[in-house]
Amino acid sequence: MNAKPFQNAESLLKNSVDNGMKNFILTHRDQETLFKLLNNNHLSKCFEDIVDKDSDFPRKPNPAAINHLIEVNKLDRYATMMIGDRIIDIKAGLNAGIKTGLFDPDAIIIEKSNADYQFSNMYDLNLFLNDSKKDK
Repeated sequence: MNAKPFQNAESLLKNSVDNGMKNFILTHRDQETLFKLLNNNHLSKCFEDIVDKDSDFPRKPNPAAINHLIEVNKLDRYATMMIGDRIIDIKAGLNAGIKTGLFDPDAIIIEKSNADYQFSNMYDLNLFLNDSKKDK
């Protein structure tokens, strides 16, 4: 497996947990591949819940998996945000009626995303999340 987390993802995730935020994963990866990636990069403890390819949900942009995560984890829909690196992630978040953030570090997405926010690096995303947490 050649997949690696985005640069500085570990510090962002650990910082968010340290600041009382909760992280979730909604991915097209299968469970075995996902857990190898998380364990190899010491990220397993950064996530509260995961919906993966092996879960019984329709694929994105259908919002069913997001709605499940919101309901099961008793999240405030208005304080929940879907952050993804593909347009389909943003569409899923919009379909679920939550805020969205497009992470596009290489500026390769040319399709209009309609995301509420756009980030090109983990530093800016981290600042945004910390500022959002202070506003609550």
